[in-house]
Amino acid sequence: CKKPSTVTIQDFVFSGLRSAGNTSNLIKAAVTPAFVSSFPGLNGLGISAARLDLDLGGVVPLHTHPSANELLLVTQGSILSGFISSSNSVYYKTLSQGDIMVFPQ
Repeated sequence: CKKPSTVTIQDFVFSGLRSAGNTSNLIKAAVTPAFVSSFPGLNGLGISAARLDLDLGGVVPLHTHPSANELLLVTQGSILSGFISSSNSVYYKTLSQGDIMVFPQ
């Protein structure tokens, strides 16, 4: 939390998602987060954001978000995306530009 007297407009604006991340790694993927530490205006709102860049053949390893939902918006290209529910049901679909998918907590 910041002292109200130190809050500026910059606390409510984040420009860090403009540029693609470096995907020259083993999984050919890069995640650029916009969390409260770099985007103070999110403090107390219960939300965060991130940019995911995938190179051709890139993958995001299986992972969990135990205390948050996730919303994926495809801005370019297509991606095979999915999740495994808490009851072990598998849901997946190829998403194209403009598609949105939600990943329940």
